[in-house]
Amino acid sequence: MKVAHYSWAHDNFAGIVVPTLRRVQTLQADGTVIARPVLMDVEIFDAVFE
Repeated sequence: MKVAHYSWAHDNFAGIVVPTLRRVQTLQADGTVIARPVLMDVEIFDAVFE
């Protein structure tokens, strides 16, 4: 299965820029995205680096 990974809405946490939204969707044989179902949808609200 081929998938597309999208990330956006970058934010700065302690000087490190992190994409706070990420989505993974499957691709058709011709490379176009299949809108539904979304395989993974992640939203990051806060990040701490030590």
